[in-house]
Amino acid sequence: MSSSYGQVLKDIEIGFLEGEKPVQEFLLKTFGVKTSNVGQKGQVAWDLEYGGLDTKVIKKLGLKSKPNRIEKRFVNKYGKTFEVKRDKASDRTGNMFYEVWSNIDVHSPGCINRSKADTIVLVRKSEFIFIDRGYFISWIMYNLYHDTELSRGWKKKTCRKIKNPKMKNSFVSPAVRGILIPLEDIKEEASIKVFKRTTK
Repeated sequence: MSSSYGQVLKDIEIGFLEGEKPVQEFLLKTFGVKTSNVGQKGQVAWDLEYGGLDTKVIKKLGLKSKPNRIEKRFVNKYGKTFEVKRDKASDRTGNMFYEVWSNIDVHSPGCINRSKADTIVLVRKSEFIFIDRGYFISWIMYNLYHDTELSRGWKKKTCRKIKNPKMKNSFVSPAVRGILIPLEDIKEEASIKVFKRTTK
């Protein structure tokens, strides 16, 4: 099953309206951080890029630290680049689908390989989940290969095992493959931060 070009453009627009735009608004309102949407250009391996602080918002937030300290703390914690995922199914199932193959038939890698973002932001109806991508990839590898020779170097005391990690087909297309990750498993990890959404 292949999507038409028109459907791809529609999916990009929905992704922006339900994913990138709410995250941009949240980052500005909560941290005073401006971001630019670079993902629609298709040239970079992330969706949003850090664009500095909005000093008016920083004043409204009542933050006492100097702007360069606020910026340093934010960048140290979340980085400067963000991959935004709006996973509507996670609202129903409590699982996050993370793409390993965007098209397994032609060996086209998915987000797990293509994304170079510092942070993954999972957009759900009631929350934003900020996930350190580097740690998350190590965590996935450990969970998928935890009983193999390959995993010995990845084992960390902070990693919890997913009970039954399995590769799944996407409901969008059978050529899209990924893993289902129970959100309750990752929410307890140190590199995960959950923020409640106040609207929608």
